Amino acid sequence: MLEDLAVVGGPKTPVATPVLIGFFVLVAVAMVVILFLRSRNR
Repeated sequence: MLEDLAVVGGPKTPVATPVLIGFFVLVAVAMVVILFLRSRNR
């Protein structure tokens, strides 16, 4: 999937951008889940 995206965008398209966005979303979801579990335990 990522390879197809790189081919469509061209060799000059930075691959780090979608990876960074995905990582940021993953961290945000993880933080929300952790906060929810903490508030639930209390």
